[in-house]
Amino acid sequence: GLEIEIEAAAEYFCDEHFEELIEKRDLLSFGDNKYVLLEISFMDENVNLQRALFNLRLAGYRPVLAHPERYEYWHSNFEKYEKYYDQEIILQLNINSLTGHYGPGVKRISERLIDKRMIQFLGSDCHHHGHLTLMDTARKNHHLKKLIESGILLNSTI
Repeated sequence: GLEIEIEAAAEYFCDEHFEELIEKRDLLSFGDNKYVLLEISFMDENVNLQRALFNLRLAGYRPVLAHPERYEYWHSNFEKYEKYYDQEIILQLNINSLTGHYGPGVKRISERLIDKRMIQFLGSDCHHHGHLTLMDTARKNHHLKKLIESGILLNSTI
């Protein structure tokens, strides 16, 4: 007797194929605002990211950058986060980043992004049972509580 609405969406990797999908407007988005979740490489900065974000917005989508706290090449250049935030690129934080699971640098940047009120989506990125255990640990995290109580998360509005 539960009424549940399920929508299909995707997390896209920002590469040449993604840019073709943008051009065709053939993306699985979510919410009324046509949010599109995308990620970039953890290893190297994507030189085409700015163009892809521009083209997404031009095509009527709202870009959501997945787990920006895990792009360690930005850790020493916090202005990158501010630049994308100022361009109204939505930043989605992985809950488990607050546990230190991805390293102390990722945890520190996660906390800083929360303190600066730059996170608007919260994600699980849950791939296995171990991630569920970590999320249970994260429930006690001060910064997670601060983010949830901030009123700026968009998760509850879609």
